[in-house]
Amino acid sequence: MLKLFEQLEDFRIERNKQHTLIDIFPIAASAVLCGCNNWDEVTLF
Repeated sequence: MLKLFEQLEDFRIERNKQHTLIDIFPIAASAVLCGCNNWDEVTLF
């Protein structure tokens, strides 16, 4: 499953990256599946 996320291109500015996209995307997807509707809710998740 993680191989799917590894293929995604990360468009963020290098100096602003604190976490890898491979870490962020599955967490954000899980949060949305659990009912989070915006980034504030995702960060609380």
